[in-house]
Amino acid sequence: MEQKSLEYFKEELLKQKQDILSDATKT
Repeated sequence: MEQKSLEYFKEELLKQKQDILSDATKT
């Protein structure tokens, strides 16, 4: 159960990073 949360958290973090990256390239 805890592992699932960690996996989800990592995925969310990755998504956030990608968003920031796309924002940086957009500007």
